[in-house]
Amino acid sequence: MDPIAVDIREACRVSGLTRTRIFGEIRDGNLEAKRAGKRTLVMFASLKALVQALPPSRPKNG
Repeated sequence: MDPIAVDIREACRVSGLTRTRIFGEIRDGNLEAKRAGKRTLVMFASLKALVQALPPSRPKNG
């Protein structure tokens, strides 16, 4: 069962995205987050949707 929300550190860990990218996506409205006191919680469903919407990786020809 997926969590409802995760803190920024966990969002980075499970998604592979950097803190800067996570906060940028929140700022741009692409990632839903809530405040719990001083903590920022990222809604897990929103995080999953963001990662799934990333473009596919293309191997480099070398």
